[in-house]
Amino acid sequence: MKVTELACDYLVVGAGAASIAFIDTLLTKQPLTKIILVDKNPCPGGHWVHAYGFVRLHQPSLLYGVASRQLEGNWLKLMLGKLTLPWHHRASKDEILKYYDSFIQDKISAGQVQYFPNCQYNFPGAEPTTTHPASEREQIHSFSSLDGARQCSVKVKNKLINGILGECIIPSLNPVDFPVDQDIQMLTPNQIFDCHHQKTLPNYGEKHFVVLGCGKTAMDTVVYLQQ
Repeated sequence: MKVTELACDYLVVGAGAASIAFIDTLLTKQPLTKIILVDKNPCPGGHWVHAYGFVRLHQPSLLYGVASRQLEGNWLKLMLGKLTLPWHHRASKDEILKYYDSFIQDKISAGQVQYFPNCQYNFPGAEPTTTHPASEREQIHSFSSLDGARQCSVKVKNKLINGILGECIIPSLNPVDFPVDQDIQMLTPNQIFDCHHQKTLPNYGEKHFVVLGCGKTAMDTVVYLQQ
């Protein structure tokens, strides 16, 4: 397989909220910086890409996102078109994904970011090698596409940014690590949403649910089930 050679100032792994906020701040301060963004997902947004369909922010949209642009959008359109005050708007999953995708596409068009979705960074290969005089140290890193069809080598002038350190555990992507009786139907929030919209949720008469956990995902699920 032919290896594509690339170069950048910063190599950012992961296209989630933290990574995109870093990119926004860096390019605001240093607009001539060149960034390569590598992410295993098909689009920017991190855990939002795999979130359940009924998820919304638990905080006003104007307090979320990157500093350089509004997530809640144009205030006049929001008030006249959706009859919602800007500080009451709480973005949906689709709104957040469109917001992040628009930001990345703008940075690509400006020549500041090269974006490689559906790619996996090869962490074991992140060993610095001296390719210039002692005053300049560059690092050679690599990543490959998930289908194995593409391999890239990246010469990084400044730093590697690990934006997936401590990433969220998504229920729909992580099976439970304990046995479940065969007579018990276990569903993730994503499956509950899909079954509801496809009208395939089994009818058990009077429904009883046990929700595991008491975080944001669990509370969202409880509210959704009660609607």
